[in-house]
Amino acid sequence: MYPDTTAEAPNLKSPARQEDGVETIVIRMKDGRYSVVPVTVEDEAPGTAYGGRKVGKGNQLRVDSDDLGADAFKPKKSSTFRSFW
Repeated sequence: MYPDTTAEAPNLKSPARQEDGVETIVIRMKDGRYSVVPVTVEDEAPGTAYGGRKVGKGNQLRVDSDDLGADAFKPKKSSTFRSFW
């Protein structure tokens, strides 16, 4: 598991689910070495102190204003939209 690396690609399926339930992929790094990294989606309540507030992973399966900012979900007028129908 990363940060450990090997010169040869591990003999693992990629993507794969390990015995403990963690989903992993095999990666080839810029220096040509290989590693296995976890890619399991995790939801986590805010608990890490950062800049005077608590932050966390939040809901990884939903895009919301925490990801894009509150204005991302407001309707927008487009001056460049043209209908081709």
